[in-house]
Amino acid sequence: MYYLPEVASATWKPGSPLVRDANGFMAECAADPTTLWGFAVENGQNLASSGLKKCAVYRPRPGERFEGTLVGTWALTMLGENYGLLKNATTLYWEIVPAETEDTVTVMSVSSRVAVGTVDPIVDFSVDEANLQEI
Repeated sequence: MYYLPEVASATWKPGSPLVRDANGFMAECAADPTTLWGFAVENGQNLASSGLKKCAVYRPRPGERFEGTLVGTWALTMLGENYGLLKNATTLYWEIVPAETEDTVTVMSVSSRVAVGTVDPIVDFSVDEANLQEI
């Protein structure tokens, strides 16, 4: 885990994908990101100026698994597939969305209790090293 300076007006939720902006501050990714630096551990602080607080960021290691919601109907063919990330406009949490064009994460597994045809299942995913923003 890293503690890095946060950009001004940050309002992200835990689990949000973050990038380092041109000034070195952590910022929430734009929709369907091609790369990410890590995932927020806590809410953004919504401060008036950048750098007033450091935020906790978890940096993924290659092959490490995370949990997330896969939007859509579960099918076995989704295992091992790469999908994009998108922030849900209602909940403000990020989800794995097959329709997104950037393949940022790979679906690794699904709970054994999830049947084929389940809608919006919780899955394990990983971030490929090629999709990580350089330190």
